[in-house]
Amino acid sequence: MFVIVAAVLVATFCLVGGSGGTVDSAAVVNGTPISEQKVTNYIQSYRAYAGYSDDATWASFLKTYGYTPADLREQVIDQYARQAIIAQEAKKQGISVSSSEVDDEVSTLREQYGLTDDDAWETALDQMGYSEKQYRDEVVQPNLLQQKLLEKEVSAPTVSDSELQSYVTMFGSYYSSDSWTAPTDGSTVDLSTIPSDLLEQMRSDAQTYLYQNLSQNYLSNLYSDADISIKPMPSGLPYDVDTENAEPLDIGSSISTDTSTSGDTGAATDSGSTSTGN
Repeated sequence: MFVIVAAVLVATFCLVGGSGGTVDSAAVVNGTPISEQKVTNYIQSYRAYAGYSDDATWASFLKTYGYTPADLREQVIDQYARQAIIAQEAKKQGISVSSSEVDDEVSTLREQYGLTDDDAWETALDQMGYSEKQYRDEVVQPNLLQQKLLEKEVSAPTVSDSELQSYVTMFGSYYSSDSWTAPTDGSTVDLSTIPSDLLEQMRSDAQTYLYQNLSQNYLSNLYSDADISIKPMPSGLPYDVDTENAEPLDIGSSISTDTSTSGDTGAATDSGSTSTGN
């Protein structure tokens, strides 16, 4: 359940919040500070979006999913740290994202998800807790920057026959159809029995799968090599509530509702690159 909550707070909302407004830092990443206010803005934005603005329901939410305010703060810091590390490495590599590239990506996403109408687009952003500028600056630009970095640093792999065999053995059931059915007894798949067009699709998908793994390994190495110093949580933060006596939430009416921002709204947060939250 902890993972589900993390997905809501990190993947779905993708660092909602302002750029900060205090010189106090929550953490320092390779010498670059992450402001405490920036972290607080994110958490407070999530609270407002999810309907946990009052302290009682917020405390219940945290208790239900086993979070403390300090846990939550550290998770948000971690995601901002990952963004900072990507930006730092991209700068070293001479990689940048222009405003026109951001414009093009936003246009592509709006068309892809049927949000070409300005009112529909603004509604989708508002439902996710974004202004137009926040969405461009905190979602699209960082994702494009990461995508460019990965394209430069991670080469597309050539899929060997043994790698294809392993992929088909693991995921063959997803390709079952009238033309070909994967074995259900866990036995190794004979590739010669697979129709050629389907086999080529599997090879293409296997290449994507391997590339994603290589990309994640590359990012993980960047993160592990970084110098990240998280400062102690200060007192008096608005989301720091006592959860000891809180009543747990009704699971069926809380987190499942919050994560069901699918369709246009959820689509607007996905710029098509590997998530840094993994």
